[in-house]
Amino acid sequence: RRRKAMDTDGIPTVLCCVCGASMQANPANMCVGCMQSHVDITEGISKEGTVQFCKYCERYLNPPKYWLVAALESKELLTLCLKRIKGLQKVHLVDASFIWTEPHSKRLKVKLTVQKEIFAGTIIQQNAVVEFIIMGQMCETCQTHQAGQEVWNARVQARQRVDHKRTFFFLEGLILKNRMHEHCTKVSELPDGVDFYYTHRGHAQGMIDFLSQVAPIRWKAAEELVSHDSKSNYALIHHCFPVDIAPICREDLVCLPIRYSQSMGGLGPICLCMKINSGIVLMDTNTLRVGTIPGNLYWKAPFDSLAAVKMATIFYIVDIEVDWNAPTNGRYTLGEATVCKATEVGQGKEWTCKTHLGNLLEPGDYAVGYMLRTINFNSDVVPQHKRLELPDVVLVRKHWPSQEKRRGKRRWQVPEIEGKELLMKKGDLDRRAHDREEFLDELERDPDYRRDIIIRKRKDVPFDARSEMTDDDDCPRVGLDEIVESDDEYEEDEELEEDVEMAED
Repeated sequence: RRRKAMDTDGIPTVLCCVCGASMQANPANMCVGCMQSHVDITEGISKEGTVQFCKYCERYLNPPKYWLVAALESKELLTLCLKRIKGLQKVHLVDASFIWTEPHSKRLKVKLTVQKEIFAGTIIQQNAVVEFIIMGQMCETCQTHQAGQEVWNARVQARQRVDHKRTFFFLEGLILKNRMHEHCTKVSELPDGVDFYYTHRGHAQGMIDFLSQVAPIRWKAAEELVSHDSKSNYALIHHCFPVDIAPICREDLVCLPIRYSQSMGGLGPICLCMKINSGIVLMDTNTLRVGTIPGNLYWKAPFDSLAAVKMATIFYIVDIEVDWNAPTNGRYTLGEATVCKATEVGQGKEWTCKTHLGNLLEPGDYAVGYMLRTINFNSDVVPQHKRLELPDVVLVRKHWPSQEKRRGKRRWQVPEIEGKELLMKKGDLDRRAHDREEFLDELERDPDYRRDIIIRKRKDVPFDARSEMTDDDDCPRVGLDEIVESDDEYEEDEELEEDVEMAED
C-alpha cells in the first residue's frame, strides 16, 4: 500500500491538483495561491455605486428621504457607502477603509476586506475596491428655500409673560451649550418670546423635552393644513407647539397660596425665588427654609409674583447684626439689618428688617430689595392669608454700584445663536439691550448661575486683567479660567471632564 507523506508536524501532505506543489491536505486539494486565482469571493459585490450630495447644505442622501451631514473620510460617510454596496451581505466583512482621492474629483474609493467559506472548513480572504461617484442633487429643504417658500414643518413658540427677556437669554445659553439649535432652520426673536422652526416634528418635540428640563413649562400641540393633493394622497401640514414658561423669575418676590404653603410645611408665605429649573425653588428669608414647586404642579394652580426685579429699590446698609445662633443655609445666614434708601442717606428715614444676607453685608454696603409699603399688589393670594403681616423691606442681594460702569466694556461675551432674526421695533430693541446688560451683570455676580453658560473671549478687544479691576475689592468678576477662546477649546474641556469622570468610576 502507498503511504501518505507526512510533514514535520505529523499532518499529511498532498500535491496540489492544479500546480502540483506540496501542501497540507484540505477538502479542496488546492494550495492557497491556486484558490486565490481560481475562486473570486468578491464576484457578487458591486464595484461601482453613486451617492447623492446637496452642494447648498453639504449633506448626503441617506435613502429613502433623509439627508446626512458627513465630512470626507468620516465614519458617517463610510457607513453610508457600505449601505449602498450590493452583495455585501453574502460575505463576512472584516475591514473597510477609504482610499485617498482628490477632493474635487467627485470620487470616493472604499477598500473592503471580506471572508467567505468556499468549502467545508476552508475560508478564504480577499480584498476589493468599490468606487462611488458623487452626484449632485438638491434636497427638498434647499429646493423650497431656493423657491422662496417657507422651509419648516414644525414650530416651537416659547413665550413668557414678563416685562424682561433675561430668562430667554439664559435659555439661549443652555441651548448653545447643549447644541439644541443644530436642527433649527430659523430662529426668530419676538418681544415676548422666541420661535424655533424645524423641518421635522421630532426635532421640535426634542426641543420641548429639553425646555421641560430647564424651565417650568406647559405646552399644546396644533396643526395647520397648508395644502392637500387628493389624487396622490399627499398633505402638507404645519405643526405648532405653543410653550408657556412660568412668569416667575429669579429674585422675584412671591406670596404662596395656602395650598402650596401647607404642602411644604408652612413655608412662607412671603418667599424669594432663588432658582428656576424644572421647578421653582423658593426661600423663606425669615427662616432660611427652602422649598421647590415642580413645574407640573405649578400649572395646576398657577400664581404670579408680587414684585419683579424692575420694581426693586437700592438700599444703604446703616447697621447689621448677625444671628450666629440661628440655622444657616449654605452661604446664607440670618441677620437683622437697618437700612435706608440710597437716595435718602442721613435723612432719618430708616427701616429694620430680617434678612438672609447677614454674613454677606456690612455697614456701608448697598443692597437691592423691595419696599413693600410703596408697591401696589394686584394679587388674589395676599387676602387669603388673613393674619399675614407684610414686612416693610425685603432684601434680595448685595449691590455693587461700580458694576454698572463696566457695562459695554467687558472683555468677555456670551455667544448668541447665529442667524437669529430680531422681529422687534426700535423701542423693543432698546429694552432688549438693557435686559442683556442686566443678564450679564447677573452672570457676573453668581458663579453657580454661569456654570451652565459658555463664556467666550471677545475677539475685538484684547483681554487685560488689570482693566477689570474696580474700586470695589470684593466686586464679582469672571475668572480667566472660565473664559474659552473658541468652541473647539470648550469641546476639549468637555472631553477631558468626561475622561476624568470615567477614570474615577
